[in-house]
Amino acid sequence: MSTQRIPGFCALCRSRCGCISVVEDGQLVAVEPDPRHPTGKNLCVKGRAAPELVYAADRLLHPLRRTRPKGDPDPGWVRISWDEALDWTATQMREGVARNGPEAVAFAVTTPAGTAVSDGFPWIERLIRLFGSPNTIWAEELCAWHRDYATPFTFGVDIGTPDFPHTGCLLLWGHNPSTSFLAQATAAAEAKARGAALIVVDPRRAGLANRADQWLRVRPGTDGALALALAGVMIAEGWVLIETARGTMRARARLNGSLARDVVCAQFGWWQACEPLGLPGYDVVGPGSANYNSVIGTEVADPVSGTIPLRSYLCEVRKASL
Repeated sequence: MSTQRIPGFCALCRSRCGCISVVEDGQLVAVEPDPRHPTGKNLCVKGRAAPELVYAADRLLHPLRRTRPKGDPDPGWVRISWDEALDWTATQMREGVARNGPEAVAFAVTTPAGTAVSDGFPWIERLIRLFGSPNTIWAEELCAWHRDYATPFTFGVDIGTPDFPHTGCLLLWGHNPSTSFLAQATAAAEAKARGAALIVVDPRRAGLANRADQWLRVRPGTDGALALALAGVMIAEGWVLIETARGTMRARARLNGSLARDVVCAQFGWWQACEPLGLPGYDVVGPGSANYNSVIGTEVADPVSGTIPLRSYLCEVRKASL
């Protein structure tokens, strides 16, 4: 028996987790995690079930054409060639455009959250745009709508990729990556082990909620009230952005009558870990910095401790947006 272990990635959702396909005598028999891959430490049930999908008895492998009316209990499917199928489809699309324009044609696409269409989706979107139709119908049943549309509608940009290696606080709001995004669940667990605070907003104590520093058990439908409450705290406690030529950081501010109106006084934090107090260590500079060193010049630093001499620095302070 000939056995091959082929490294690659699972295409059954957008996570694209690293995996190893086990092929015996030319047949796929198993899909396993690949810990060497950045996202391959774990593999969900969809990825592991790939051989069942490939060799399922009812898997459609060839184009079929209906030969009986749609109301007939027997569709009368007849196998046709790919050339026939493509020619027929193109003809129907052109006839639709000739009658009512490209806006009259709608494209239905399967979900990239649970099928292998993810890698081909950009090409499908390109076809739709070149065709001239604004109508795309596709499924968002698992986790995609808020990720793909809520942030663009709210902020005008995509949700982006979380900076797990540098964050000091993780907020999972209605998101259980342990069941829907194992690569993110692994990264979140590593950040938690590194010392990052973990806050989970979820009616159920599931997945990473069991390891959270704070589990906020909202009632279904009350997320908006919690969001407004958090926004109220941020406004009441005076969150501001401090921006310099070196970078930007968020901090809480309060007025002090003993300081001039154009002076900001900031307290520097220590960067080394303190085991007796259970305090983690932080980089002196960078996104994970625990102090204001991240927004001042670092050309002069103590070669032993790595600390930056205290001095003034030009900055701009503005109210933080929520």
